[in-house]
Amino acid sequence: MTETWLLTIHYLTLLILESLGYQGAYTSMAAGHRYVGESTKVPWATSSATDAS
Repeated sequence: MTETWLLTIHYLTLLILESLGYQGAYTSMAAGHRYVGESTKVPWATSSATDAS
């Protein structure tokens, strides 16, 4: 049940970010244990949009 909830939150977060036109990096709550500050680019981000920031 916990994994299902985390995956649901992950996809809802991505939907909200995409609807806002966000092109940067985000931290996935569904990824499990990560280092502090570790993030990934949103899947639809273009390289030119993320390189400029």
